[in-house]
Amino acid sequence: LIRITIPAEKDTINIVVANHDAQGMMDLLIEGGHLDRPGMGFIFSYPVNLATLDSKTFFGANRAAASMGQIISVIDSIQGGTEWRKRTLNAKNAIERTYMSNLENIMLICNDTQSKEMLDAAMSAGASGATISNCRQMTKTKDGFAKKSMEISDMVIGAAQRKGILTALVRAGFFSDKTDGKIIVKKSGTAFSYTDKKKK
Repeated sequence: LIRITIPAEKDTINIVVANHDAQGMMDLLIEGGHLDRPGMGFIFSYPVNLATLDSKTFFGANRAAASMGQIISVIDSIQGGTEWRKRTLNAKNAIERTYMSNLENIMLICNDTQSKEMLDAAMSAGASGATISNCRQMTKTKDGFAKKSMEISDMVIGAAQRKGILTALVRAGFFSDKTDGKIIVKKSGTAFSYTDKKKK
C-alpha cells in the first residue's frame, strides 16, 4: 500500500490562448506539471468568447511608430481572427492521453463561514473536489463601501451531475441570507487528471 499525501495548498494558473493552440498548450502543461502523476493537479479548458489586449503598453524606448503587439493586432483584424498565427504546440514526447469531456465548470460564491457546509453538500451529491480561494465582496453603502469575506469554490463536474449538485445546494440553504450564495455555471471543454486505470 502506497500512501500519497496531497497538500491542500495549490497554485491556480489561468492561461488564455487561441482556440487552435489550446490542445497543444494543455499537453505541454500536463507534461511540465507532471499532472499524469497522483496528487499533482488537475487541468481543464473552457471557452473565452471575448478578451481585450492593451497593445499600446510597451517597455523601454519606442524605436518605431508601432509596437509588434499593435502590428499583430491589426493583422488579426484584417485576417478576421488569429488563425493565421497558427503554430503547432506539442510536448516533446507527446503521448496519447484520455481526456474527460462533456463537463461543466461550477463556481460557488458564498459567505466564508458557510462554504465548508455548502461544499460538503456538493461533495455528497457527486462533486469530486474543488479549488477554494478567498475573496471580498464590496457593497456600496451611503457611507462608501462595505467589505464582506467570501469564498469561491471552483469545481469541474460531468454535465449529468449538475442537477443533483444544484438541488443538494438549494436544500442545504445555499441561497439563504445566511449563506448569500451565487452560482456561475460555464461549459468546460476537456479536462485531465491522474486516474487509476485499474479502477472502473
